Amino acid sequence: MHTVGGNFDDLTNTWISDPGSQTIVNGQIISHSGNYKMVLENTTLDNDKTDLTQAIKYEYNIPVTQ
Repeated sequence: MHTVGGNFDDLTNTWISDPGSQTIVNGQIISHSGNYKMVLENTTLDNDKTDLTQAIKYEYNIPVTQ
């Protein structure tokens, strides 16, 4: 089980943080060995005041061994 510390925004269908804080995910998200891919997309700036015409995308590969 995991928990997300942040606010769910229905407009963008995503988790967002409060201004000046972070979105934090707690729990066993990666519980097995393997290669995981994490994709983060920024679709707005300034706490939903500015919609981007194209999302800024970050992709990370996370290798996990036990």
